[in-house]
Amino acid sequence: MFLNEVCTHFAACRDEVQREPVILTVYFRFKLIHLNEGPLATFLRSEGHLWSVPGRRGFGDNLGFTLLEILIVMAIMITLAAMGIPAFGDALESAYVGRAIGDIRTLQTEITRYEVQLGKLPDVLQEVGLTELLDPWGNPYQYLNFDNVQGQGQKKKDKFLVPLNSTYDLYSMGKDGVTSAALTANASKDDIVRANDGAYVGLGSDY
Repeated sequence: MFLNEVCTHFAACRDEVQREPVILTVYFRFKLIHLNEGPLATFLRSEGHLWSVPGRRGFGDNLGFTLLEILIVMAIMITLAAMGIPAFGDALESAYVGRAIGDIRTLQTEITRYEVQLGKLPDVLQEVGLTELLDPWGNPYQYLNFDNVQGQGQKKKDKFLVPLNSTYDLYSMGKDGVTSAALTANASKDDIVRANDGAYVGLGSDY
């Protein structure tokens, strides 16, 4: 009955219908019902009017999307991006830390080999032959031979201000590219350090 009444209405207003393309959508219980079949669809098809159904193939093989549908899709995409970008950043940072740990272990092995062969520690990292090795953030690794320093001032220290090592320090300054002797300082929390004479290599904040 509803479709018959609608068809009768449009037939009575034929002139108005011919002037404007018709897009008819019925909302029922918050669900979008598109009239693809029935007398109204037949009437509109016979009159040659363009009837575009959002997201579906309609008369004239045209596809249409409502502004609301486009906004919903955009909102979903933005939400997914907001969720994914921080996770990707965290994963990338973890990979950088892992690479720095591997580099420090490699440097430690080369320093040990140098010490065994020559009976002393190198004064600078260039002496072990890894002159071009940079940390993942593009900064040179830091090395301090304790034989070349006086006192405890330059040595890396834990939260009790006890030196992390007994013979030399080896570390990356981390993402921020700055450092401090004490691991409790903000500048040292992202450092990747060698501690306990090589038994520990990892983030200063985790030591």
